[in-house]
Amino acid sequence: MRMAPAALTLALAVPALAVLPVTSTAAPAPEPVRTAVTSLPLAGVDAAALAAQSTASRSASAAARAEAAPLERGAAPAATPAVLTPERRTAPFSTVGVSWDRPAAATELTVLVRTHGEDGWTGWTALEESGEVDPSAPDPAALPVLTDPLYVGPSDGVQVRVDVRTGRLPQGLEVSLVDPGASDYDGVGAGAGQPASRAAAAAPQPAIRSRAQWGADESRRKGSPSYMATVRAGALHHTAGTNGYSQSEVPAIIRGDYAYHLSQGWSDIGYHFLVDRFGTVWEGRAGGITKAVQGAHAGGFNSETMSVSVLGNYETAASNAAVVDSVAKVFGWKLSLFGRDPQADVTLTSAGGGTSKYRAGTRATVKTLFAHRDVGYTLCPGANLFSQMGTIRAKAAAYARTSGSVTAPSSPAPLPPGAVVRPLVGDWDGDGRDDVGWYAGGRWTLREGDGSLATFTFGRATDVPVVGDWDRDGRDGVGVFRGGRWFLKDAFVSGPHETTFSYGTAGDRPVVGAWQRRGLDGIGVVRGREWLLRYVPGPGSADLRSTPWGRASDVPVVGDWDRDGTETPGLFRGGWWFLSDGAATPGAQVTTSYGRSSMQPAPGDWDGNGSTTLGVASGSSFLLRGDLYGGPATSSVRLTR
Repeated sequence: MRMAPAALTLALAVPALAVLPVTSTAAPAPEPVRTAVTSLPLAGVDAAALAAQSTASRSASAAARAEAAPLERGAAPAATPAVLTPERRTAPFSTVGVSWDRPAAATELTVLVRTHGEDGWTGWTALEESGEVDPSAPDPAALPVLTDPLYVGPSDGVQVRVDVRTGRLPQGLEVSLVDPGASDYDGVGAGAGQPASRAAAAAPQPAIRSRAQWGADESRRKGSPSYMATVRAGALHHTAGTNGYSQSEVPAIIRGDYAYHLSQGWSDIGYHFLVDRFGTVWEGRAGGITKAVQGAHAGGFNSETMSVSVLGNYETAASNAAVVDSVAKVFGWKLSLFGRDPQADVTLTSAGGGTSKYRAGTRATVKTLFAHRDVGYTLCPGANLFSQMGTIRAKAAAYARTSGSVTAPSSPAPLPPGAVVRPLVGDWDGDGRDDVGWYAGGRWTLREGDGSLATFTFGRATDVPVVGDWDRDGRDGVGVFRGGRWFLKDAFVSGPHETTFSYGTAGDRPVVGAWQRRGLDGIGVVRGREWLLRYVPGPGSADLRSTPWGRASDVPVVGDWDRDGTETPGLFRGGWWFLSDGAATPGAQVTTSYGRSSMQPAPGDWDGNGSTTLGVASGSSFLLRGDLYGGPATSSVRLTR
C-alpha cells in the first residue's frame, strides 16, 4: 500500500476531527452476572504426583499443614495423604472450595490446595472447614460439610491434598471450582452507584453497596429469606481468602462465595454484610438490611445474631483504619436498630454442631459484638482483627450514639392524651417460657429471658397491642389493632408492619390464642359479651362464636388454664379471675382472687411447662404466680416502660 506524505496525512486528518460529534459513554449499570461451578470428585493418591513432589513442594505442604494445625483437634496427619490428586488443568475459575458428605462419626480433615495461573503453580494453601449449615435451606440436615471458599484469582488448574486427622475418610469428597463471571460494572469501583435502601434507625446507616452492585443473580437464590424474632448480638468474621485483591475484583469475590454456597445446597450467601480491605461495605444475605434475617455464619450461634465478614485473611494480613471504621459503623448501626449495646454482655444458647465450642443447649455469655473464635474452634476473624475487637466495640458504641441511644431511656417521654399503656406477655426468644414487656403509646419495651431489652417503636399512640406467634416459628411477634384492622410483624425493630388485614370493627377488643392447638395462634375480638374467634391470623368470618359470657366491662384474658394444649377465654374483674376450659360456651371452671382492681392482668407460662398461670402488672412491677390460686407472688420482674 502506498503511504501518503506526512503533510498530506495531517491535512486530511484535521477536517475529520473538526466534524466529529462530541459524545459521552454512559457508565455501565449493575446487572445479574452468570456464574458457573465445576465439581470434580476427589479419591485416591496419585502415585506419579506423590513421587514427583520435590523436596521444596513437600516442605511447602508440611508448612501449610502446620498452619492448619491450630484449627484441628485431632492427631497429627499421616505422612502419606489420604487423597492426592495430580495437577489437573481445568476450565477457568477464580474460587475454590472442597466439600464431603456429612459423616456419621466425628471426622477431622486437613485440606490443602494448589492452583495454576498465569504465573504457574502456587504453593499449598490450607482450607478451613466452615462448620456451617444454612438453617434456611430446604433440608439443612442433608447439606454436606464445607470448607470456606478461597478466592485465588483467574486460574486454570488445581491440585488437592486431603489428610485424615481423626476418623475415616468421608464419602462424597469433591472440589468445586467457581467461575464468578464478569461484568462491565465490576470495574466501576467501590465508590460508584447507589447504596442499598435506607431506613430510619437509632444510628445513621453507613453507605452499603447493594446485592445488585456485586452482580447477584437473584433467580438462582433458593426460596425466601427466613427471619428471626430479633437480633441480640453480632459476630465478626474474615473470609480467610486472598489479601492482594483490587477494588475491581471485589464483586467477583463475593459472587464466587455466593455461587459456591448455592452449589452446596444453601439458600444464599451466609454472611449478612461484607467489608473489603478498602473499607467498602457490601450487602450479603438477601431479605432486607434493616431486618432480622436468619444467616449462616457461626455454627451453633446463628439464631438471633447478625454477621459482618471482612474479605481477606487477617491471620496474616494487618488490619487497617478503613476496615476497622467500616466494621464498627455497620455493627453500631445494625445493633442499634434492635436496642443492643456493642460493649455489653449477652447470654446466647448454643444449637451445637459444626465447629461450635458449646454443646447444644449450653448457655454462653459473650460480648454483644463478639468474634467468631469466641464461640467456635476457628482462627476467624484472624489474630490481626481479633486484637482490634475492643477498639471495634468502642467505635461501634460511639457510632450508635451519634444520633440515638442503644439502650432504653431512663425516663420515658410524656405520652399524648389517650395513649394506650398495656403490659405485654410473650415468648420473645423462643425458649418456651413467657417473658414480659410494655406497650406505651407506640413504644415497645420487651424483656427477654436473659434480662436483655428490645426497644422499638411501632404503631400509633391509641392502637391496642397484640402478641402472637404469627409464623409458627416458636417465637412471638407483635402487632396492633386499630378500628378493626390488624397490623402484624415478627421483627422487633422500628418500622412498618409486615402483614395487615381486617377482622372486627371499631370498639371490639382484640384477643390472640391457640384456639385449636398450641403453636398455632389465631386471633379474635370480644364484642360486648361475645368472643368471635378466627383459627388463623388472617381475614375471614368467625370460625367460632361464643355464647354471651361475663360483663361488657370485664377485661378479657387468654390462656391454657388446664394444660390441654389449647387456649381458652378468661375474664379479669377488679382482682378476680374467671377462667373457662372451653370457648364455645365459656363458663368459670376456676374462680380465684389475685391482684387488685388498679392492676392490669398479665397471665403467662412462666416456667415453660405448658400451663398458663396468673400475673398482674402494677406500676413498673410484674407480680407473677406459678399456679391458679390466690396468695402472694411467687416471683416478680421489674420493668420500666
